[in-house]
Amino acid sequence: MAVAYRISMLATLYIHIFKHFLHDSLDGVLIVNDRGKILYSNNQFLQILNLPHAPTKGDYFETAF
Repeated sequence: MAVAYRISMLATLYIHIFKHFLHDSLDGVLIVNDRGKILYSNNQFLQILNLPHAPTKGDYFETAF
């Protein structure tokens, strides 16, 4: 299961709390802020969505939600 989270800038302070839980409980995780900037991702997200290159922290991602 892959999950993408879109969060507000205020919530970025709490990402470190969720990283361990999200990484261990889901196959793919991508967290972006409200502007589409990637705040956290793991390698499985690349394989699940068949993206051309691995999204990394600081990249921008087109969000559809």
